[in-house]
Amino acid sequence: MATQVAVQVQAALMTAPVPTATNIYPVVRWVEVPEGDFIMGSDAADLQSAVQECNRWEGNCQWDWFDNELPRRTVWLPAFKIMMYEVTNAEYAARVHAGTCAPAGRAISDSNIPYTPALFLPERPVVGVSQQDAALFCSWLGARLPTEEEWEKAARGTDGRIYPWGNRLELERANVGADDPAAVGDHPAGASPWGVHDLAGNAFEWTSSHEGNRYVLRGGSWFGFPFRARSADRGTKLEPTFANYDVGFRCAR
Repeated sequence: MATQVAVQVQAALMTAPVPTATNIYPVVRWVEVPEGDFIMGSDAADLQSAVQECNRWEGNCQWDWFDNELPRRTVWLPAFKIMMYEVTNAEYAARVHAGTCAPAGRAISDSNIPYTPALFLPERPVVGVSQQDAALFCSWLGARLPTEEEWEKAARGTDGRIYPWGNRLELERANVGADDPAAVGDHPAGASPWGVHDLAGNAFEWTSSHEGNRYVLRGGSWFGFPFRARSADRGTKLEPTFANYDVGFRCAR
């Protein structure tokens, strides 16, 4: 089954439109996040709310699933730019054709996440990409993966909100707990204060931040529980070779 899926994935990517570095770069839309302070992390009240939200969907949720978000603190960052949208299949296909990046989905790590052909439509976020290949793609664009501090500021703005749009979970604003990933930008009401889209749901996003050999993913996914789409959630850390149908990325510079 895994071999058959890998063949389907490679066929889908190899027949996708073939952009090049020259024609992708001008079309990539960058959002500038200004220098300055923002509120990062969570306090005890935030964690209690996270546990309650988790219990709505999963049950038996524990405080220590979320305590790596502590403490809630003020962090200063220099200005940076981040992609307005997640990298799409059409964009990623350029590096597959050029031979630098491996095809998405070649080594899926969790067979519990379902394969569906809609995963590989050109305007969907590319998924099934390892952290290593995501970093290679960003380097090709003259960019890099965001740190988790940059990612969280892009999602929360400066006021410490729980979700990119505010403090209440509103499922219509994000693609979470769904059958398929959505086209990037398909939930404009869920954009962050800076105008960055899909930072809650659609695809988990790799960052450059790691603890030991495990890299932090942010944002939740189309397949996952909504509580993982909280902007401070950092409960998912995976090895850089890991690839799944709900894990994608965006670049920063």
